[in-house]
Amino acid sequence: MKNFLIVPNLTREKTESLLSLTKEYLERENVAFTVSPDGSVPAGETFDALIFIGGDGTMLRSAHTALELDIPMVGINAGSVGYYSRISPDD
Repeated sequence: MKNFLIVPNLTREKTESLLSLTKEYLERENVAFTVSPDGSVPAGETFDALIFIGGDGTMLRSAHTALELDIPMVGINAGSVGYYSRISPDD
């Protein structure tokens, strides 16, 4: 089973609803996940991918974690511009 790390920026207004939708989708797809608002990695856990929910700043902070774990990452834009966040809330 796949296991994803989700790093949400809970200071953004849209994040809570996007996090709920993301969790619902992953549960339907039988993907395990851990939510870590501060980007910390629980000891002993391995992940297949990182999903960040926020803006470009969240992406930059999450990139360090993804690099350490050597996993791909994708972002859901909860900001206004989102140059690096590839998925918009409408998607």
